[in-house]
Amino acid sequence: MTANMSIFDIADLSTGFFDALYTIILFEAFLERKENVKPWIYYAGAAALGCMINFSNHLFSTNLLNMMVMIILELLFSILYIGSTSRRTIAAIFSFMVSSVSEIVVLMCMSILLDGHVASIIADGTYRIIGIAVSKSVGTALSVFVYYKIKRKMNLIDSVYWILFLLVLLSIIITVHTFYLVLAVGVDKVLRIRIYICTAGLIMTCITILFLYDRNTKQRSELSDERLISNSLKDRMKHYSEIAEAYDRTQSLRHDLKNHLLTVRAKAERGDLEDCIAYIDNIIGNSPSSARFDTGNTALDAMLGAKKEEAEKKGIRFKTKLTIPPQLPLADEDTCVIFGNALDNAIEACEKLDSDRYIFVLIKYDGKDLICRIENSCPKNTSVTNKTTKPNKHEHGIGRRNIERALEKYSAFTDTEVHDGAYILSILFENIGAKS
Repeated sequence: MTANMSIFDIADLSTGFFDALYTIILFEAFLERKENVKPWIYYAGAAALGCMINFSNHLFSTNLLNMMVMIILELLFSILYIGSTSRRTIAAIFSFMVSSVSEIVVLMCMSILLDGHVASIIADGTYRIIGIAVSKSVGTALSVFVYYKIKRKMNLIDSVYWILFLLVLLSIIITVHTFYLVLAVGVDKVLRIRIYICTAGLIMTCITILFLYDRNTKQRSELSDERLISNSLKDRMKHYSEIAEAYDRTQSLRHDLKNHLLTVRAKAERGDLEDCIAYIDNIIGNSPSSARFDTGNTALDAMLGAKKEEAEKKGIRFKTKLTIPPQLPLADEDTCVIFGNALDNAIEACEKLDSDRYIFVLIKYDGKDLICRIENSCPKNTSVTNKTTKPNKHEHGIGRRNIERALEKYSAFTDTEVHDGAYILSILFENIGAKS
């Protein structure tokens, strides 16, 4: 008898340490460890948490106060991690729910298999040990599953999904616990079977809801990616069109240059000086020469020329400082996307001002690192994540995301800041010369 009681006590004590295991697994998923905290401190903290949970279980049994104490203990344990308050709370509540649901569901399954009342199963030491072993195994498996699911989609976690998940889990706990209390009192076999069917139906319904929501989230993510790619292609076509237009104007001027010179000569020979000057002014006015760049990099020259011409037409000063060779270690399409979108954003910001509108572009390449800096005037209330003023609000941020996608190819570093009415975008392509 003493041996059996000893095993029973060990099984009971193990529950607190398994609950601590759930907690540390889920905290590892939702939160990040602090770099200055040594690993043994986490293990010691988990052991202390297990002891405190056992003490709470012994002192408060299974009432509401015990639930609150366990969640508070888990929140205290979360000080060892880095994460928002919402993530800490979700992880703590989720850990408690995993423990509760696994225990209640396993207990009800045993009641079905053994065709006995819940109270009699709990009272039997052997069945109690089996129930603890199975329920804690199920809880551990569920915690590990959630861990890998979150880690695989760390950047795509939908907070709404986890709120829904917790609400569904809470509804399961409340309903199943209510059925558990009814079964513990003792009911006839027919009613017990109906309760089991209702419980199974509830769990399957909740699983289906979460599955459909998760599938819907994936579909929305795929549609968003497709729209992003589509807009990226449209954006590139737009910039290519601007380059082609600037090129055509230059070619047209070169083609007609001989005819223009013959006309000017004829007017000069007739002594019609005023008409000659007017004709030259008209040619200069239609010429893209004022916005021409000649670094030798065709894509960059055409892009800067097109954007400078657009800016100057809108009364925006456009200055550049370029220290680059004819060949840059950037693909032409990426050059168009990066500088085209960045300068579009700069022009848009300048248009909000009534005066002192300017754009300054600095590009410097030393054979190893490529440094780019685009500075433009902006309203005083501008933030780093300022909203768009474009008519199509749903396309807000697409240009920025296209820039980010292009920069990812080169592992470039970016920084944005707002200082004294100036918005500054800095890009560093580190050691790009060696990568090309």
